[in-house]
Amino acid sequence: MNTVSYIQYITTYRDSIGYDISRTTTLAIQYINSESNLGWNVIKQGFDEEAAIAILARVGMYKAENDYDYKMVNWLDRSLIKLCSRYASYMMYQPQSWKLPTEFKYFPQFIFYLRRSQFVRTFGYSPDETAYYRYWLCRSNCIDTLTMIQPTLMKYQVGMKPIPVSLDISACEKDVVLLLDTFFHVVKWTGENVAFWRDDKLRDDGEWLHLGEFLDKAEVIIELFCETFKYFL
Repeated sequence: MNTVSYIQYITTYRDSIGYDISRTTTLAIQYINSESNLGWNVIKQGFDEEAAIAILARVGMYKAENDYDYKMVNWLDRSLIKLCSRYASYMMYQPQSWKLPTEFKYFPQFIFYLRRSQFVRTFGYSPDETAYYRYWLCRSNCIDTLTMIQPTLMKYQVGMKPIPVSLDISACEKDVVLLLDTFFHVVKWTGENVAFWRDDKLRDDGEWLHLGEFLDKAEVIIELFCETFKYFL
């Protein structure tokens, strides 16, 4: 029989006027029998891979700063292996049959980028830089944390809306502008044809005004990013 437990957070702080304010948040958590098929399916369907990688990254930062664990890559690998062995389905001696549930689809990809990030591999970074990056990782919300772990790459093309593309060399086409957002930096990459349009100043010709609008799109995004990041600082 399923049971319910309650977790209560009580936060007390003092405001600028000097009053003590308390806020209480109560959560109800239902326990599920993981040995039954129904309970097992409920657990899988409730998995949030984005929140999971954010929590895993912060636990790793805690281990690195407090437990002085220099083998974080091995720890991340073991965590991924345990998850896959528990939730993946496969047939013996048939590697092509290995499959993760839909809710876990991108989790191995997140691990792939996290274990290669500046948060884990600190070689080439000063202690101050490492502390700076880890501070922001532990301070930011889930969406920004995901951007730090796996940067977003947007493709801009004439006559088309910007679309996200995979972090792969195949995205480098001649007639596109790519914008890489790592949260800490924004990198603009210009294709060969687009660079020709820019250097040849085709936008000054009334017939090619739409090229000028296209070239300005990425610049506007970069300016917005800089203003937003200055706000956080």
